[in-house]
Amino acid sequence: MRASSSNGLGEIEVSMLILVCSVFVHIYNLERSVRLA
Repeated sequence: MRASSSNGLGEIEVSMLILVCSVFVHIYNLERSVRLA
């Protein structure tokens, strides 16, 4: 599923958004596990 070169910027934005969301989920799970410990 390759996007065209003209849609490269949108592809980068989507990948960055997924990366930021995964980081927030990781931090949330880390804080929750620290509270339970």
